[in-house]
Amino acid sequence: MAIDNGGGNQDHRNLHDRIFNLIRPKNFLEFGLGIGTLYFLDKCDRVISFEVIVNPTQEGWTEEVLKLVGDNPNYKAIDFPHEDKFTEELKMKIEFLLKNIKPDFVFVDSGCHCRADIINLCLNHGVPSVTAHDTNHGFEAYGWDNIVVPNGYIVKKDTNGEGTTLFTKEEVLINNL
Repeated sequence: MAIDNGGGNQDHRNLHDRIFNLIRPKNFLEFGLGIGTLYFLDKCDRVISFEVIVNPTQEGWTEEVLKLVGDNPNYKAIDFPHEDKFTEELKMKIEFLLKNIKPDFVFVDSGCHCRADIINLCLNHGVPSVTAHDTNHGFEAYGWDNIVVPNGYIVKKDTNGEGTTLFTKEEVLINNL
């Protein structure tokens, strides 16, 4: 499996560039990996990718990305073969990651369709900032309307391209974006 077309749409960088001019995440967790992983490695101290493999055509994808990343001590990729729905097993795995990694920033651009469920878990665990890609479409498929934003978080949306949405409680981002 080759990384074609740059490994996917990178229009999320418009918002992330503005964010990373203001903060540098120490523990960045991304759901879904690709060419954007290289971008995040340049902008964050440590990057962990969690890839939910929902069909056999995705097998080998992580290895392709690892070839691009090379031997980077600040990077870890985790594959998780799973059906394309939010289950108790997936919830427990994500909660384990959130508790042990303690990410200060999460990006959700997963190949699985339970993106809103992932975002809700991150927000409920108090992750300071979460971004989601493809938020201009897929309301039913991704469940965007099911996101419950806790008190203290604000939502900022970049409608460029496929759309990227930020959920944050970080004052510097609230006041400067």
